[in-house]
Amino acid sequence: MEDAKKSQRAIIFFLWKEGVKPVDMFNRLQAVFGDSAESRATVYRWVQHFKSGRDTLKDDPRSGRPRDVITEENVAAVETLLMEDRRITIREIASSIGCSEGAVHSILHDSLGVSKVSARWVPRLLGPEKKRDRKEHCLLLLDLLAQYGDQFWRRIITTDETWIPYYNPETKEQSKEWRKRSDGPPIKARVVPSVGKVMITVFWDCEGIILIDYLPKGQTINAKYYSDILAGPLRTQLAKCRRGKLHSRPLLQQDNARPHTARHTRSVLADLKWELLPHPPYSPDLAPSDYHLFPALKKPLRGIRFQSLEEVKRAINKWIKDTAQEFFEEGLKKLSSRWRKCIDLNGSYIEKYDVNFNE
Repeated sequence: MEDAKKSQRAIIFFLWKEGVKPVDMFNRLQAVFGDSAESRATVYRWVQHFKSGRDTLKDDPRSGRPRDVITEENVAAVETLLMEDRRITIREIASSIGCSEGAVHSILHDSLGVSKVSARWVPRLLGPEKKRDRKEHCLLLLDLLAQYGDQFWRRIITTDETWIPYYNPETKEQSKEWRKRSDGPPIKARVVPSVGKVMITVFWDCEGIILIDYLPKGQTINAKYYSDILAGPLRTQLAKCRRGKLHSRPLLQQDNARPHTARHTRSVLADLKWELLPHPPYSPDLAPSDYHLFPALKKPLRGIRFQSLEEVKRAINKWIKDTAQEFFEEGLKKLSSRWRKCIDLNGSYIEKYDVNFNE
């Protein structure tokens, strides 16, 4: 590249000596070199240089530290500092090794291929035993899937609890508007969610929602309350809207919350002759309600201020009515790919899943 520039500058010098006008020089360079020809401004600038007595074709030396500061020794020094402190700043590195911040930036990104990233929130810091437990559970679940075949998905009933606030502000993404730059961004108050909220327990399968239980005010979900739902409303609803499912012995998929794993709950499930799928603890990334159902259910409810429980129920029922059956089947069948991903990660959390651990 540098040799090509020098060649064109030599031509400009020759044509200037012949008395050719700069505009004609530029046209002749364009005809020969095409897109790689020097620009019109460059041709005029070099003509002025030659008129001023310049006799060299090299660029003037530039101010600033030369690139030779990016040496193997400096790269090794930066890497050592990173190993000692992953949160060290570029300014601190530059001060430590005695070079510019720009040079450090080049070493970090170009030589070492690193960048500074934020921590990813997870529900719990998993130790080796917990990771092994998650991996073993996923292997067992994949074996069950292979054993039961396609009937596996038809037999599953999955459940979980979540809070539905009477008012939850829109997300930042939802509040975006198309505006001209001169208008500025829209503004919104930082509203604290209202104290009114209701806990719901949702039971669903590949065909859709089976039952939603709304926890009465002042009540808590314990083993007896949860078991009463299983043996009462849920069993009745299954007989009504999922004919044949009770006879095929449902597979109940739930997390390890205390009401779900209590001795009384296990006794009721045994009486019902339902099978309980194993679920590793601290694993919302393997719970269909957490990674699939609840985010989709809550999104259209944001920004709406409900005045009563009946209004909440109507909004949820509308969402159920508007949601296709394929949504539920897709969410449940994602389990198999998530089990495999968890195994591939040796029990670590799956990186991408939409779970709000504060709700």
